[in-house]
Amino acid sequence: DNSSKNPASVLVFVAWWLVIPFLAAFLSDTYSAINPWGRVLGWLGVAEGDGDRGYEPAVLVLLAFTWLELVSPRKGPRVLALAAVAYLFYVVVVGYRYGRRAVFESLDGFALYTRLFGSIGPITIDDEGRWRRRPWLRGLVSVPERSGLDMVAVVMIGTVTYDGAKSSAFWTDSIVSPLLSILPAWSPAVLSAVIGTVGLFGIVGLVGIGYRI
Repeated sequence: DNSSKNPASVLVFVAWWLVIPFLAAFLSDTYSAINPWGRVLGWLGVAEGDGDRGYEPAVLVLLAFTWLELVSPRKGPRVLALAAVAYLFYVVVVGYRYGRRAVFESLDGFALYTRLFGSIGPITIDDEGRWRRRPWLRGLVSVPERSGLDMVAVVMIGTVTYDGAKSSAFWTDSIVSPLLSILPAWSPAVLSAVIGTVGLFGIVGLVGIGYRI
């Protein structure tokens, strides 16, 4: 479970979470070409199904993953392996329930996240599999407007905002350090996780309130 010897953390938090989505912003939806969950559902013979589902499950997936990345005191290779197995179980269950199309279009948080990045880029793939150029941001109009789409934007903005806030001196000096001194019996790792959880969900909530106003 040593991250310095096992590349799992780099592959997940750098390649999977950062490189692939940003490549999609320039080269269209790169995730679809390498999606491991899709291959598993194909091997299992899961039916195509109906893709008309809301994005709410994908919102929870994105929020859970960012909690693991930004807050969890344990995020080594072993934890990531358990998370991957749990996510595979989720994908298989919803795949059998709603079909592969629903998983990739609405329920797989990573597929939706990467597709949103791909929709802002200058390259798209048409129905015949040919690459086409288009103006930047033009693809956003093609994203299906289903329930939960606004929540996806709120979570994306809120989690990035929290990531920046927790790295600031204000967060450390004015929030974390005073609470550690007030609650010395608490383990620093546990208290930091509690503060981080409240902070992450609180900031996402504030962004959501601001969106609704």
